[in-house]
Amino acid sequence: WVYGDGAGHYLNAWIQDREGQTWQVPFGRITHTGWKQMTGYLDPTQDWPWQHISGPKNDTIEYPITFRGFVLDDVNNAYTGSGDIYLDDLTAANLTLPGGGESGSTPSAPATATSSASAPPPDSIGRILYTAGNILLTTDPAWSAPQELGTAASDTCSSPASTVVGASWNLYFGSYCAIGSAITVCTAPNGSREVVVDRTSGEYTITTRPPGVEDYTFVYQGSIDTGEGIRWSPLSDSFLFVVGDTVHRAFPNGSYSQIIPQAYGPIFSQDGSLILYLKPVGPGVRDVFVSSNDGSNARNVTNTAAIDKRCPAWRR
Repeated sequence: WVYGDGAGHYLNAWIQDREGQTWQVPFGRITHTGWKQMTGYLDPTQDWPWQHISGPKNDTIEYPITFRGFVLDDVNNAYTGSGDIYLDDLTAANLTLPGGGESGSTPSAPATATSSASAPPPDSIGRILYTAGNILLTTDPAWSAPQELGTAASDTCSSPASTVVGASWNLYFGSYCAIGSAITVCTAPNGSREVVVDRTSGEYTITTRPPGVEDYTFVYQGSIDTGEGIRWSPLSDSFLFVVGDTVHRAFPNGSYSQIIPQAYGPIFSQDGSLILYLKPVGPGVRDVFVSSNDGSNARNVTNTAAIDKRCPAWRR
């Protein structure tokens, strides 16, 4: 995964094989902005910028190999500058070369990932879409890194989200009821229960009741983040409300508990088993997280603290 600035420079890696040959492995030009997966193939028959750098030369990669470093080649010789290259997870795998065939000579042992973090298959669409800058991206509860979809024509704050080349995706934001200044009634998806938010006494009181029946079960009294509203689970068995930035899960019987200490925009998944939300990971930067519906097993599914994300939503 490479965070690009669109300058068009060439990204290459240098590897050294068992016989001391150093090869340059091209990943391509960095013409994109934001995050994008780039792949280099170990194939000595490919064209420049693949090339032999140093050592003996027999036109064959002799496994095993070692990684020497990354090289950023400027797009033209007139460019001068300096900077840093930050490395996180580097992954090696057996892949099919473009046009068919295995990557390079057969290694003496299968290549393995250098990290247990899961990455998305190339060109795949996950269950989650979100926006960073003017780019649409996708991730998934099973991934630890995002996949770029393209420049946004319509971002993920509304459905459908679309790219400038015409691709579009319908989004799921779950059940949401805005909290008004007086009395708000929010009905469960299956119609079996209502949440009533009452501010007539000067502070917010949350109760539940059967639809249209004056038989209230007390849940909570105090301050509420009205912008986060009330969000029923699609199973109609529980609902979310937010105090400050803390997410609480409540039940029709009146019980509730804090489940996520800090989150923005929590959304149940379509089956009610997961909650999707944003969480601050640095100054002015939020990552996308997923947890179980009780707040447990929280995990970061974007892991890119260099840029802020907004409006994560489930893909329909």
